[in-house]
Amino acid sequence: METILIFHLASIGDTIVALPALRLIKNACPNKKIVAITARHSSSKASGMETILGGMDLIDDYLFFNLHAGWYENFKVVRTKIRDCNIKILIYLNEPAGILKRLKHYLFFKACGVQKIVGMQKIISFKQDRIRKKDEFTWESISEYLVRKINVLGSVDATNLNHYDLNFKEHEKYLVDNLISSNMKKELIAISIGSKLYVKDWGDKNWERLLGEMSKEFPNIKLLIVGSSDEYERSQRLTALWEGRRLNLCGQLSVRESAYLLSRVQFFLGHDSGPMHLAAAVGTSCIAIFSSRSLPGIWFPIGANHDIFYTPTSCQGCELNDCVLNNKKCINSITVESVLKRVRAKVGALND
Repeated sequence: METILIFHLASIGDTIVALPALRLIKNACPNKKIVAITARHSSSKASGMETILGGMDLIDDYLFFNLHAGWYENFKVVRTKIRDCNIKILIYLNEPAGILKRLKHYLFFKACGVQKIVGMQKIISFKQDRIRKKDEFTWESISEYLVRKINVLGSVDATNLNHYDLNFKEHEKYLVDNLISSNMKKELIAISIGSKLYVKDWGDKNWERLLGEMSKEFPNIKLLIVGSSDEYERSQRLTALWEGRRLNLCGQLSVRESAYLLSRVQFFLGHDSGPMHLAAAVGTSCIAIFSSRSLPGIWFPIGANHDIFYTPTSCQGCELNDCVLNNKKCINSITVESVLKRVRAKVGALND
């Protein structure tokens, strides 16, 4: 059986946004074995591709790229796999990258023995690997970009929510169904205060004020907190004054269990993060708080009925991990009052 190799160093959000492209690859390569080269993450904030796609039939096997090892170590592992499986075709499904990075990846895989690389047709090109502007204010989503870069395989509508179906199994639903009774959905909202990057974090003071006001106004709401295990203590502290019911599930559920939990709530509130993308993928409305690190639209949640807080700035699209010069003026300009107004509207809609 012929083997197709996919290169996609993904965590939660990266995997979710790649689902339409992965389905396109699966449909375009029937009766072929599909192996994904993906990252093995050591951080509890980042879950690997295999933990999200488990139970689905999009990927047959995984080859792990060690982000903490040298290129030569990874080269030996990848080359051995390519030679053993006689792999001729690689699908390059990574995010936009500069010329030097693309050239490094191109030479790496050619040295490993790959004959054809799909998704990297033009190595020395500024245009081919850029996100396109859709209108005066927004750019195409990363999902649309990934589908476009492999359009030689066919087409798929990256805006269609059906292409993000996580195909939950009964055993994955079991724990969540025992936590939440079937008649509770109207009372449930989910939050996640975590973020892999400091520049994308709204800050403790904002969260404390927002949650304090929400607790006073909505005493009948049950708050479900999702995130990684290292976000547990912070989540406990920031929600300590919540007067109603709350359940801190940070680190208590698998990624797929968390996604199913998010399908059972009325809406999600949190940063631009993996849980936000999980919530959007299962059709749950999001109140999403963004920095302007990326251009508007690229990482916005899939689907409609979301409230997105994004402040256009002269430095938007900086892609910085830390913002020293401007002190995170983009995300810090988002007020508690403006977010609370949207929370009120969503909770009010539940009672209509």
